[in-house]
Amino acid sequence: MKNNNFMWFTKYQDSATELQIAYRTAEGMNATERYAHAELKPCPFCGGTATVQPVTAYRTPAVRVVCSACNASSSLQSAAMQIYPEPRNVTFQMSLNTATNMWNTRSA
Repeated sequence: MKNNNFMWFTKYQDSATELQIAYRTAEGMNATERYAHAELKPCPFCGGTATVQPVTAYRTPAVRVVCSACNASSSLQSAAMQIYPEPRNVTFQMSLNTATNMWNTRSA
């Protein structure tokens, strides 16, 4: 996914290990992509099922993991240029990996 062409997500579907997203580009085109992710552990608070949820934050693609039972969530991970601690581009796949890793390694 190219951040400079991204406008907003139009729909998404998360399975056990894959996120399928549809989004609209700045040029008015619709695009669909699939991203593999780690299998999510149950919610550390209630034991509920977790899913990946893509979010549009100021025309920036972002992602978080959310419990379907109690709505606990990981922090929002955006795919954009990151300045600190050092300049680098953060891809959507990198954001997805960070969000799932944070979810799977946190404690209640």
